[in-house]
Amino acid sequence: MGHPTRILAALCLLFGAQSALAQVSSPSSAWQPAPSASGTVVPSSSSGPNSQWLEVLGSNLYYYDEQRAGVLPDDFRVDWRNTSVLTDGAVANVNLSAGFFDAGNFIKALFPLTYTLSSIIESALLWGEAYSSSSQAYYLDETLRNGLDWLMEASSQTDTLYMFVGDQTAYWGGDLNIPQPRPVYSVTRENPGTDVFASTATTLALGALLYSGKALPLSQSVNGTLPSSLRNTTYADSLSNRAVQLLELAFAATPMQVYQKAVDDIAWAYPSTDYDDELILGAAYTAMATGNISWVTTAIDTYSTNAYPPTFGALNWDSKRPMVPTTMAQLALFLPGADSRLSFTKFQNDSEVWLDALVAGNMKDTHTTPGGLFWFKGNSASASLNPALNAAVLCLKYAPMASTSAKTDAYRQWAQKQIDYALGKNPMNTVYQVGLHPNSAFNPHSALASGGTDLARINTSPPQELHVLYGAVVGGPDEDDKYYDVRDDYDQSEPALDTVAPMVAISSYFVGQGQSASNPFFVGLTAPRIIPKRPSSGLSGGAIAGIVIGVLLGVALLAVLGWFCWRKRGRNAYRRRKMGL
Repeated sequence: MGHPTRILAALCLLFGAQSALAQVSSPSSAWQPAPSASGTVVPSSSSGPNSQWLEVLGSNLYYYDEQRAGVLPDDFRVDWRNTSVLTDGAVANVNLSAGFFDAGNFIKALFPLTYTLSSIIESALLWGEAYSSSSQAYYLDETLRNGLDWLMEASSQTDTLYMFVGDQTAYWGGDLNIPQPRPVYSVTRENPGTDVFASTATTLALGALLYSGKALPLSQSVNGTLPSSLRNTTYADSLSNRAVQLLELAFAATPMQVYQKAVDDIAWAYPSTDYDDELILGAAYTAMATGNISWVTTAIDTYSTNAYPPTFGALNWDSKRPMVPTTMAQLALFLPGADSRLSFTKFQNDSEVWLDALVAGNMKDTHTTPGGLFWFKGNSASASLNPALNAAVLCLKYAPMASTSAKTDAYRQWAQKQIDYALGKNPMNTVYQVGLHPNSAFNPHSALASGGTDLARINTSPPQELHVLYGAVVGGPDEDDKYYDVRDDYDQSEPALDTVAPMVAISSYFVGQGQSASNPFFVGLTAPRIIPKRPSSGLSGGAIAGIVIGVLLGVALLAVLGWFCWRKRGRNAYRRRKMGL
């Protein structure tokens, strides 16, 4: 780094930049991902966790270092990353320089970040011993503090939450030349974002549980395990207090509305559908973190008036509805007797409405691709692996709480099929986590890693990705199981904070099983990758014909408007517009 950058870094630290320093003792030597060829080595039968699942978990956490923003220490383990965006938030007198870059470019988006952190924290509240046994607790702590500290800074001004940094600037390049200044966007009491107030409260409450040493229940008789080295009651209290403030704001600020109603300028990115799921989750986890029974009542009241349980729909950064009944079941086990309506059996039954439809294959607007990937209509067209893996995590999390052993087995078996698919058991013989195996996806859509600066020649400049983006989980294949592995197909090839999060949970689950864990599918994968020839137009013949007919009939405008409305669902609204391609 050049001298001016070091001066800026020093100033940021002097005037209150988040340090994101882990409290866990750092390892004597930094953990680094193994070469991809190591993915073919069968783990030994020695004691301890399965070494290949450990590699998946370690690489996943390494990805969050690759995405880290702000001041990086001199001994930072990702040697190709640099200190960056030190003035983020300065225009609003708030320091938003740290945190994470969201995906393949350089925005910072709070809404998917809160989902990402919540997912990782929950894995540590259920299967936390995995992080200790794999010597990854230090990196877990680093990752979480970088994200949680950023949320604390973003919510540090009274009745204000800064929830987006950046814009649609089509910059393609490394971290040293990111265009400045970068705009910041906020919601306030007067112009609220109910969903982001509540989702931030959820994440901070979960963080408070973790750092106070309170595990979540795995079942009616067993609690989860914790990485005990993370315990810090002072930090936990700070997180808990802020969670309460934000949740009170979410319920009190009017009108209740999704955040893009307040900040239309960022409606192009991660638009929110509703907010009742965030309110319930926020109240439930805040009740667990604080022991305040009034939040239990609030969670039940909100649940009862918002058409739960759901019968269909994907689980992702936008819609958490499928996980809400399971969280309420956890709440019933965590605070038994807190409210006469807090019945574990009721929420157990509600949880299984969605899960039973999922594993039976009769859920509305879903099907399974020919190769075995579960597909959610209107959601899986972009980042197809993400909703399937999120559902797999929910299956693994809920299985021990199921009403019958048969259901426990069914949920785990369904999850295993989706996990195997992502890790190589698919028609392309592709491992969709970068760097794990010779068959791993190798061309992720990442401005940071590509080494290119020419957006017009994104696929060929350079022809080979400059840096291996270890641990990244790409979007995934299309509905015909085809994966082209090209940078400009960001629906398929772009990793993001939230596409990696379910794999963190999955790998921690398997690491926690020790030597009893079956090897990840890629270990025995010897068949060569299949990389299909990409259609030159990027559109199917039917799509082309449809466009032509639309033009001839004079209804192109109507078709475009319909397409736009449909694409606003899920991540699609972000993917298709964010890079200006």
